[in-house]
Amino acid sequence: MTARVLTDFVSGQRGDRPVPKRDFILEICNGRSVLDVGCVQHSWKMAVDNPRWLHGALREVASSCVGVDYLADDVDELRKRGYDIVYGNVLEDPPPGRFDRVVLGDILEHVEDPATLLSYVADALTDDGLAIITTPNPFYLGQLITIGARGAPTVNPEHVAFYDPITFTSLIERSPLELVEMRWLAPSFPALWDARSRVVRKIVSPAIHKVGSLLRSRRPYLNSDFVGVVRISRGDGPAAIADRAAGVARFHGVA
Repeated sequence: MTARVLTDFVSGQRGDRPVPKRDFILEICNGRSVLDVGCVQHSWKMAVDNPRWLHGALREVASSCVGVDYLADDVDELRKRGYDIVYGNVLEDPPPGRFDRVVLGDILEHVEDPATLLSYVADALTDDGLAIITTPNPFYLGQLITIGARGAPTVNPEHVAFYDPITFTSLIERSPLELVEMRWLAPSFPALWDARSRVVRKIVSPAIHKVGSLLRSRRPYLNSDFVGVVRISRGDGPAAIADRAAGVARFHGVA
């Protein structure tokens, strides 16, 4: 299942327009019980002051919404403000129940033990539940331009790993989960939108964004983010292992 989703995603990606991240997540979570993993946006104040805080929006559309985060002081403050958020370390603690939907919004690349995280996700899902996992693509157009211009990429100091759709799929294959769907996500803002120069903001940035959109339409692998929708594995077992071994052999040119 997982390998087929990747094959379909890569082979059919030119026909699939990137979807807005927030809208995609909210639609899947609408009317469902939701666990939002890593829900605090850096600090409690930054979260509540942001009108686009994902957890706040999830509370509006879900039948119930629980957040979990390891920032204890921020969790306490948000609980005082009426949010159903619990303290938890996803690499050590069990999930606070089972849910129809589990959201990992740009969390995977922050975690040093992704296998344990994905096992946590599986334990948190109902039998027919879905998890929505978003992560940045290291091969996105802006990063390639940055490397060309500066000689090195821009890397968030909190990130410990990079996942593109191929390595992400390999990771899911080795977990208790399987892929149901993959989509490219629309860029949340155009390049240089916050530049000080009005000329850059009003003329240069829109021009770069237009060219970038054209390039991404022709080469979708230049998109900046993607999402994987996963569920508990239906248990392909030995067949899946054999398929993966055959794929590795083909990659290395072994008959």
